[in-house]
Amino acid sequence: IIHHLINQLLKKDDESYFFEAMLIIENNLHRFAQEESRDILKLLLFFSIKKVNAGFIAYYEQQLRIYHIFIKLNLILNQYGKISVATYKNYINASLKTKKIEEAAHFLENYKIYLIEETKDEVYGFNKACIYFEKKMYNELIDIILNTKQNDIYYNLGQRRLLLKTYYELMLKNKSYYDMLESSIQTF
Repeated sequence: IIHHLINQLLKKDDESYFFEAMLIIENNLHRFAQEESRDILKLLLFFSIKKVNAGFIAYYEQQLRIYHIFIKLNLILNQYGKISVATYKNYINASLKTKKIEEAAHFLENYKIYLIEETKDEVYGFNKACIYFEKKMYNELIDIILNTKQNDIYYNLGQRRLLLKTYYELMLKNKSYYDMLESSIQTF
């Protein structure tokens, strides 16, 4: 049944299949082998991310729902015992988008040790800065951004956007930040 539902979901792009598949997987977790569960959940996650990217922000809740199943089944880590950068970032982003800031902070800290060493500091720093932005801890955010070198172009651009948003928020309260905002925009 679940395979039929997912097949229909991917062919017809009908969210009713998504919700039916989610209910089946949640109610029958013990009946699936771990790798089969991982594959099913990845497909459901792919669908929810696609919906978010199309502007259906209610699917952030569905992403978290799927990630919680991944965690419950001990499938959040890959076969090497590591968490992918995308999973780490997407979980935190979905938590922040659904105003679950403390959940994001908890995940940030608990899963930091599972990031690959080569990118751990920059991935952790960027996501921590995102949490600080939601908490309106702008000075701490600026410290992290100015002290974290991003080698990945997407994180580098994300970090610059976050800094612009921060300067804008600070400028709303204190006009002296206008020059910093303008300078950052020109640099960007």
